[in-house]
Amino acid sequence: MRSQSHFYSNEVIQSLLRAALLVLCGVMNASINKNVSDPSVKMRSSPSVYFQRFLNLLHSGDVRNRSVQYYAKQLCITPKYLTTICKKHSGKTPLEWITGQAIENIRYYLRDTDLSIKQICDVLNFASPSFFCKYVRLHSWITPGKLRSGDGK
Repeated sequence: MRSQSHFYSNEVIQSLLRAALLVLCGVMNASINKNVSDPSVKMRSSPSVYFQRFLNLLHSGDVRNRSVQYYAKQLCITPKYLTTICKKHSGKTPLEWITGQAIENIRYYLRDTDLSIKQICDVLNFASPSFFCKYVRLHSWITPGKLRSGDGK
């Protein structure tokens, strides 16, 4: 007799779990449908929100990816639209923002760490120390050695 009640107990528990999952799915579905028609959700996709999300992405860590295409893809927008948004909100292109952040990261690694140029290249995803040095000179008008010693900006 006891084994029969135990068998039914398992069925009851399984049925309760199924019912709870169905209720949870219903709540999630209602929430999704509400958000689709909610005007505040549409506001989250406004140009100013995209610009803020771009800046958040840019400042969230080291600039290992220095292409506008990368950031546009992260935001699920086109590079042209990202450029339009950035110019409208700041007067600067996304590439100017990306380069500025990259140079700040380079300054940090050169001045505040003991990493070699090669190690910094690896951390910041530069193809070679030669390319790294050219990039630094092009965008900061000073050599990495002078940046490291504190002679530059």
